[in-house]
Order: sequence, then structure tokens, then C-alpha cells
Amino acid sequence: RKAYNYKVEYYYENIETSEYEKDNDKTEERTAKYKSKITSYEDKNITGYELDENNTTSLPFTINDNTENPEINVIKVYYKRRIYNYKIEYYYENTETEEYEKDNSKTEEGTEKYGNKITSYEDKNITGYELDEDNTTSLPFTINDDSQNSEINVIKVYYKRKAYNYKVEYYYENIET
Repeated sequence: RKAYNYKVEYYYENIETSEYEKDNDKTEERTAKYKSKITSYEDKNITGYELDENNTTSLPFTINDNTENPEINVIKVYYKRRIYNYKIEYYYENTETEEYEKDNSKTEEGTEKYGNKITSYEDKNITGYELDEDNTTSLPFTINDDSQNSEINVIKVYYKRKAYNYKVEYYYENIET
């Protein structure tokens, strides 16, 4: 049986466009005999991605005579961005201890694709407080791979007690009559 060339191409979902783009550096070129069944390919997954089975060429893949059309012997492997959980936590300065305490009733949870940016959060300020920008997580916040640290996708919003000006006035009784 005659041997034919075949390729394994790897595609990754672009963070900016969400379109799949081929990574030419990862493309493999191989040969196999006519009607051979290819049953595997190298897993070239990267952080924040997972195999997109709906778009990836099904295995086993049969090698055909590609003399007239070299593109018929191409296995395409697609990796989509994983979806991660994230949280937005709200903290308020305690009036007695001056430590920040999380208000669990105000915590928000959501999901986003790897690499997406969170650009805003709901302002949950309360009377007598103001945003503590020095301690609050900066925006935009990029969703990261949380496989090593489940607390990595947490936006923390801090509110400190407002400082108010006040005046002390002293009054003295006039003792002259």
C-alpha cells in the first residue's frame, strides 16, 4: 500500500475575537499508508483551554489518496476557552475594630470565559461609607485559570468609613452681671 502525507492542525479560540485561529508552529506533518486508521493525535492543550469535541475531527480518521486534493488528509483539533467561576465580594470597614469585614449577603457570582475582562461591578455603597480605591481590586479584571488557586478569580470591593469634619465650640458663662 502506498503511503500518503497527512497533517494534524491545532486551532485555539482567540481571546479578543472568539474566532478559532490555527497555530502553525504546532502543526504536525506525517505519513501513513492508504486506508490506515489514525486513532490518536498529540494533545497540545494550553492553560485556560479545553478540547472542543464538536469542532474537532472525529477519530478514527482514515487516510485517503490525496494526490489531487492534499487537504482531505487533515485532522483538525480545536481548543476552546474554558469557562471559569468568579466572585465579586464586598467588604465594609467595621466601626469598632476598623478592620474590613465581608458582607456575604452582597457577594455576586458569575461565569466567564478564560481571558475575558470584567470591566465593572455593582456599586453597593451604604450611607456613611465611600469606596476605598487603594484596597479594591483594579478593573479591568482578567479571568484566569483557577486550577491551582480557587480564589484567583475574586474581585474584592472595599468601602471605608467616610471622614467628616466637625467643629467643637466652647461656651463660657458670662459671670459679669
